[in-house]
Amino acid sequence: MEADVALEEGPFGEAASMRKGVLALLYKGGDRTELGNWRLLTLLTTDWKVLANVATARLWRIMGGLVSQDQTCGVPGRSCSWNLILQ
Repeated sequence: MEADVALEEGPFGEAASMRKGVLALLYKGGDRTELGNWRLLTLLTTDWKVLANVATARLWRIMGGLVSQDQTCGVPGRSCSWNLILQ
């Protein structure tokens, strides 16, 4: 099964560029000695951006069938303004 292979080898096999990133700390404000005033940022290769866009496009097409009819915002073909209409 594909899922078994993904668990053993990772979802992308041995693609080294997909398994590496550069970590950076961004200062948010306040006392610089407090860890909570820093945000961790991971810089990934463009491989991840392409993969994320493909996954997003595929999920977007089927989103209406995955999400309850009561959920209106963020689903193609639905509008959060529908919740304002009184019936």
